[in-house]
Amino acid sequence: MGKKFRFGATSIIDILLIVGILILINIYSIGEFRRVDLTENREYTISKATKKILSELDDIINIKVFVSNELPPQFMPLKRQIMDLMQEFQAYSPASNFRLKYIDPEEDPRYKQEAEMAGIPQVSVRVMEKDQMVVKQAYLGILIEHENKTESIPVVAQVENLEYEMMSRIVKVLQKENELSSIGVLKGHGEPGTSEGNQQQNQPPEELAYFAKAVREQFKAFDVELENRTEVTNTVNTLVVVNPGTIPDYQLYAIDQFVMGGGKLVCFINGMEGYDNLNEPPKTFTGGISDLLVHYGAKVNNDFVLDQNCETVTFRTGSVSFIQKQYPFWVRVLKENFSADNPITSSLESMTLQWPSSIEILKDRLEGVEANVLARSSGKSWLMNKEFNTSPMQDFNVLPTGDQFNLAVELKGSFTSYYEGKDKPLDPKENKPLGGGGTFKSKSAPTQIIIVSTAMPLKNPNWSPESQQNTSETQNFILNLFDYLNIGDELIGIRSRQSTNRPLKAELIETTAQKAGIRFVNIAAIPVLVAIIGIARGMLKRGRKKRFEREFKSRE
Repeated sequence: MGKKFRFGATSIIDILLIVGILILINIYSIGEFRRVDLTENREYTISKATKKILSELDDIINIKVFVSNELPPQFMPLKRQIMDLMQEFQAYSPASNFRLKYIDPEEDPRYKQEAEMAGIPQVSVRVMEKDQMVVKQAYLGILIEHENKTESIPVVAQVENLEYEMMSRIVKVLQKENELSSIGVLKGHGEPGTSEGNQQQNQPPEELAYFAKAVREQFKAFDVELENRTEVTNTVNTLVVVNPGTIPDYQLYAIDQFVMGGGKLVCFINGMEGYDNLNEPPKTFTGGISDLLVHYGAKVNNDFVLDQNCETVTFRTGSVSFIQKQYPFWVRVLKENFSADNPITSSLESMTLQWPSSIEILKDRLEGVEANVLARSSGKSWLMNKEFNTSPMQDFNVLPTGDQFNLAVELKGSFTSYYEGKDKPLDPKENKPLGGGGTFKSKSAPTQIIIVSTAMPLKNPNWSPESQQNTSETQNFILNLFDYLNIGDELIGIRSRQSTNRPLKAELIETTAQKAGIRFVNIAAIPVLVAIIGIARGMLKRGRKKRFEREFKSRE
């Protein structure tokens, strides 16, 4: 009996010691935050770029977190994560410049009105109460204020991209009005539009509406029309050109002189048109800006790039029938086929480019200009440059040649004007040759031109929240591109740390049997492993129990 008592007392003392240590650790940790982040991209640790932005705050930023005190239980972990992240932001900021306040708009009508004015709505959430589903209203948004400028995050749905959303808005409100970069989207030559439409008048959003909305979160963005104009307005820092038709010569001159003045040019140009009509063969397409691009050093070819690294796409085959097929026209660019040296692509894992063409770099045109390939197809790709057919039902059993094809290219340096040594076009108003009086620029200041061989990444299906495809990496590529050209690479580093889609390498799934094997492992391996661990633990427990019983018998 004495031995049993001593053994039990020793166990109780051990338990009390452990509990006491845990209590002391918790008391110490109340004012401290520490986190072990084992993710590859340090997704749950704020980035060096964020720390730099916050540590250099030299003026007051007011952060108002509008959050209901009584949130449904499923939202409480999100609230805790938001508060933890804000605590970290405060820790790396000058104490008096990052002013954080938590507000429940339900407590005061003035707060409720302030939230509404900031575009932070009440959201409806469903919760289970007393065995029935009820709808409750809650707030979970953030307002950022600096002087008379404000930016808001209307609803925080997840914390994974909150660091980027916060930092991008802080950078934006800190910029003076004349420092905010402007993105101009060329219009007037059959390009897709950027209007968000009007629901009340049954006007749907135009093809680039969602892309333009995303760009406006960080920059000024507006349409640029050049009719009867001989220059691009000097408020534009970057001009975006998307599959234009014929461009009058005097307008080409305006674009050329924009580049000569150091303006940055981004072109999304297909080599084919009609590719999304699967019932008719597509036709070759030559964009109205192609002559300029060829002169500067790159040509978008009239072909399609197809790749065995591709998306699986759902196609309608009847009024109510569908089929899923791997579709080589939707090229999946993997990490090894991105430029590892360029901030736009160095952190991307993959992206999808739909119906791209190949881009030829014209080395004999690159005097004083450097050409960098941002993205290319894999070694399992091939070209379709005749007998064009985009039907998913065709035989794609083509043996790739091992060649890789350029899909996105950056030209960087000092360019020579397309109109150097040529007759200048006539001014449409004065009917005189342009460039008189010493206004013609024959050589550009150092600048950049980026060419992507498909316009699909900009179109609404790739930006709509209802998109059936995983397009986040393609969006990141586009947004990285504009950040890189206009504000540097700090925000790129924050955005690219978000969770990414990492497909299996193509060589692992070359056959149907390999696909079936991987699918079986995904479905069955974890349950089997859990069962094995459970059996092993049960056997170990039984073994310990027997040893424990033998030990007590020997003590008695």
